[in-house]
Amino acid sequence: MKGKMNNKRNRKKILAQRSDFNFRGAHLVRSRKIFSLYFFKFLNCPEFDLQSLILHLKKIDISKIILRLRKIFVGQRLTQKEKLLLELLTEREIKQYKDMRTNYSNTFDKYFSDLVNIIKLLIISNKSHKIIGADFSATDFVRFFMSKGINLFLTEGTLFNVIRDIFTFLRDTKYYDLFPAQVKSKELSREDRTDSEQVTVVGSRIKLYIMKHIYYGRYFDDKKGIAICPDCKNEGLIVNISSPRIRAKEFHHDDRKLEGYSADELYELFVSDRGKPYFSRLNKKNE
Repeated sequence: MKGKMNNKRNRKKILAQRSDFNFRGAHLVRSRKIFSLYFFKFLNCPEFDLQSLILHLKKIDISKIILRLRKIFVGQRLTQKEKLLLELLTEREIKQYKDMRTNYSNTFDKYFSDLVNIIKLLIISNKSHKIIGADFSATDFVRFFMSKGINLFLTEGTLFNVIRDIFTFLRDTKYYDLFPAQVKSKELSREDRTDSEQVTVVGSRIKLYIMKHIYYGRYFDDKKGIAICPDCKNEGLIVNISSPRIRAKEFHHDDRKLEGYSADELYELFVSDRGKPYFSRLNKKNE
């Protein structure tokens, strides 16, 4: 009952944010994909390691991008790339965006700010998921944005479908190799929760990555696939050298602590602060 009440409040809040702009009548689905690709090309730096990529995206001023978009729709000193962008849009689409810009200024700013933020985080998610070998799940991705008020003026279920469409559209361009596989999720409903199997798989892969790279293989036996502490083994502390340590919340040596070491906890950390993945401190050679 509480969940349904929250969904109703969110829906009312989103409807109130629209400032009466008719999104349904504007038919912006096609153009939204075009802008998604435009922002993806502009923001993405595939040659960067994850830490450098996060720092690069953090420095980008979204307000300046929005200001530039405002100028594009009045034809002010367009660059060649901006001219090509407008050529991809239909006259009707351009007219709708001009109307939004002129008569619904706050809606224009939020709409494009939301879209840029979505593409920024999608770029980070692509790289982090590829690193740990995990499939991309739109479910938690969408819920993260809804919690931040980033929604493209859409309800959670509709935003879920939009994110999947954008992901598929961008992946099917020449950037295919930059995208992880996508979890085949059914349409998101109010009652849906993240699949427990997905949590376990991704959390376990994060755990293996940490053991292999952050701890430089110190606790990981590639042949047997278990964690072993070499110091305890040398000291004859047999009880501490293997599986009990895998399930521990932190390592038992003071200089080897790791918060949230269970697979489920690691998954929760991974999805709750997506802009700063746990392994962003690693340098490129350890990826």
